[in-house]
Amino acid sequence: EAEARTGTDPAARRRALHALGLRTVDVPYWQPVGGKGGGPLTDLDLLFHPLEGAGTVPTALVTATMEAYWSAWLGKDRAHHEAQALAERAGADRVALLPATQTPRYWRVG
Repeated sequence: EAEARTGTDPAARRRALHALGLRTVDVPYWQPVGGKGGGPLTDLDLLFHPLEGAGTVPTALVTATMEAYWSAWLGKDRAHHEAQALAERAGADRVALLPATQTPRYWRVG
């Protein structure tokens, strides 16, 4: 609804991202927020561009990428902790990649 108020169409954006080769990482992902008492943003999807149409991605690649990304503002220790938590939520050595037009399974009800 918020996107529609700004004139963007989330379904069209997801179709465009999918056409560019991006896929939704099927993992319970949320973006940690820095600062005192900063809680996570939990309404986000993580996208990945696989090589040669792969249907999965190594969890270690996802977590290492996110740890490097988070380190700049969360600091090395918290970024490492958040990456470990992401790996635990993934629960496997590899994570499925879904069409970018889909949300991760953990968001779907029923």
